[in-house]
Amino acid sequence: MTMKIRVFISYAKVNNLPPTGTKEGWVDRFEMELKNRLAEEVGRSEHFELWRDNARLNNFEEIGGQIADALKGTDIFLMVASHAYLESRWCSDIELPTFISSNFGKRIFCVKTRPVEPNALPERLREVLGFDFWEEESGGYRTLGDPVTTAHEDAKFHAMIRRLAQQLGALIRELRDKQPQVVEGKPPVAIGPAVFLADASDDLEDVRDGVEQYLRQFRIRVLSSAEFPADAVGHQSALTSTLQAGVTFVQLLSRVPGRKLGSERLTQLQYRIARELGRRVLQWRDPNLLQLDGVSDPAHRALLETTAAIGIEEFKNSVLNAARVEAEPASVPEQDLSQAVFINCACEDRAIAEPLVEAVRKSAAHWAAAKGVNCIFAVDAGRPSAIRSDLELKLQQCGAMILVYGGASVEWVNEQVRQIRKTVMKRKRAFKAIAIYDGPPDKKVNLDFSALEALEIELLNCREGFELNKMNWFLASLVKGL
Repeated sequence: MTMKIRVFISYAKVNNLPPTGTKEGWVDRFEMELKNRLAEEVGRSEHFELWRDNARLNNFEEIGGQIADALKGTDIFLMVASHAYLESRWCSDIELPTFISSNFGKRIFCVKTRPVEPNALPERLREVLGFDFWEEESGGYRTLGDPVTTAHEDAKFHAMIRRLAQQLGALIRELRDKQPQVVEGKPPVAIGPAVFLADASDDLEDVRDGVEQYLRQFRIRVLSSAEFPADAVGHQSALTSTLQAGVTFVQLLSRVPGRKLGSERLTQLQYRIARELGRRVLQWRDPNLLQLDGVSDPAHRALLETTAAIGIEEFKNSVLNAARVEAEPASVPEQDLSQAVFINCACEDRAIAEPLVEAVRKSAAHWAAAKGVNCIFAVDAGRPSAIRSDLELKLQQCGAMILVYGGASVEWVNEQVRQIRKTVMKRKRAFKAIAIYDGPPDKKVNLDFSALEALEIELLNCREGFELNKMNWFLASLVKGL
C-alpha cells in the first residue's frame, strides 16, 4: 500500500468565474476532465488527489493555516498561469514560492490559459514544462475549453488534457514507485502520524472525502482499502497488516449498513478486525441521526448505538489530535501503583466509568487507611508495543482493578480477560479487590467470566445505571487490603 500523490492546483479566482446562468467555471471543468484522464493513465483514481482551495480564504493572514498545510503535503504543483495569476498576491507571492522553497524541478507544471511572455514568469520557472491551453485566432487568442458549456465538444481542449495527463501520470507513477510498499504478512512501518479511513456507504462518500482532505492538509497519512484484494480473506489479511503498523482506525457510519464482503458487512468486518487488534477506534455518525429504530440490520444498529453523534468538524479535529498522539511513543510513568485502582476500560467507556472513579475518591476521603488511593487508566494511544507494556505494567502492579464492560466490543473484553489471566501469574501479591463492572447499555451480549472465578472477582451488574450500593463489597475489600 502507498500514499496518494497530491497534485496542488494553484489558480487565480478570476479564472474560474462561471459564465452567467451556470455554476461551473473553467478551472472546475479542467479539474474534472484532468482527473478522469489521469485515472486512466495511472490506473486508479485512488492513487492520486487533485487539491485546490475552492473557497479561497478571505483573510490574507490565514495562509499560515489551511493552504500552507496543504502545500507542505504536496508532491506536484500545477499552476494555471494567466495575467491574473501572476498579479495575484495569493498565487505568485505565497503558493508558488512556498512550494519552490522545498520542491523544484520536474514537479512543477504550468498550464497557460492565454499567451504569457516567458520573462513574465519568475526566472526559475521559465524552463518549467508548459502546456498551452490557448490558440491564436483572428484578432487575438482563444482559451481551449472556453466557454465551458461547450467544452465537451472542444477536441483541442481534450487533446491538451490528454497530453498533460500523460506527463503528470508518468511522474505520479514514478513517485509512487519510490514509496515504501506493504509486504504481505508483514506490518508496514508507520512514518509519522497516520490513520486508516474505513470504507463508508455511498451516501457518506462526500463526508469521507472531506475528512480525508482535512487530514492530508496537516500531513496525516490517510490509508485506505483502495488496493486491498476483492475477496473477504484477502481483504482481512491486508487490513490486519495495515493496522498492525500502529494507526488509528476511523469509521464514518450512516443509517445505511453498506455492502457485504463475503458473509459480513464491510463496516462490521473492518470494525471487528480493528477491535481484535486492539487498535484505537474513532467512529462518527450524523448528530441528526437520533432515532435508530428504523435501522433494520440489528448488527448495524448495535454499531450505531456505540458511535459518537457529534458535528463532523469536531470529529475531524478529534481524529487529527488522535493521529498526532498515536505517532508518539506512549510513555509508561515510573510510579508506585500499589495503591492505585486500575479502571480497565475501552476509551469509549470512559464516561460510564466516571461514577466508579467518584466512588473510589469518596472512599479515599472517608477512610484514613485509604489516603493516597487513586484511579488510573490504561494508555490508549501510541505504538502497539508501548500500549501492551503499559497494560501489563498496570495489571501487574496495581492494587485493585475494575474491568469495565460497557459499550466496548465483546472481542475487546475477551482480550482483557485473556491479558488478566496471563499477567496475574506475574503479580507479587494478590489484588486487594477486583471486580467486573457490567454497565450500560442494557441490550448487549452476556459474557462468560468464569475464567476469572479463581480471582474471587465480584460482578457489579449495573446495566441500567450505576448503583453505589453494588460497589460496597469492592470498596470494603479495597480498604481492608490497605
